Amino acid sequence: MITSKALQHEHAASLCRFCIHATVFYNYWSLGRQVTPHRLVFYNAAVAESDESARLVNVRRFLMGMTSDRSADVLSLLSPTVVYTVPGEGPMSGVFRGPAEVHEHIAELFRITSGTFEVLKWVDWLVGLNHIAALQTAQAQGSGAIFRGNVVYVVETDQHDLLSSIRLFFENQVAAEAFFGRLRWE
Repeated sequence: MITSKALQHEHAASLCRFCIHATVFYNYWSLGRQVTPHRLVFYNAAVAESDESARLVNVRRFLMGMTSDRSADVLSLLSPTVVYTVPGEGPMSGVFRGPAEVHEHIAELFRITSGTFEVLKWVDWLVGLNHIAALQTAQAQGSGAIFRGNVVYVVETDQHDLLSSIRLFFENQVAAEAFFGRLRWE
């Protein structure tokens, strides 16, 4: 019999393995690929590298769609119980629950940057057993300032391959909060 505690331990171990892999991936990328990444082996399951799962397709479609003027078109890819978390202390920060709150937050981001928020490059995608991470370089303008930086999205999906948890991390949280704090949020 699998206990709740055993499931929590298994989930924590899986998340830990993912975080280690993501850290190696990010360090490799952020150091200009001056170091050799170590390949991490997941012992629980083998995933063919050429297979694109429905969850990866949905995550890509949502993230690429939300960072464009088509954000309303991809709301169907969100779980009704989705939780979107933006860290920090500024006006952009918070926990947004449900597709409507997520869409309102993203629409507000585009409004306050006068539509200048753009993804310069999707750098890479990392698919773990339970999470998918996307690394992007983005920029935005507003209130006489420019933000340019790297953003990592860590996404979980539910049993229907809908996005259930989206966590956002800035490479430079201080710079992001300084920029977004200058903008007029409603």
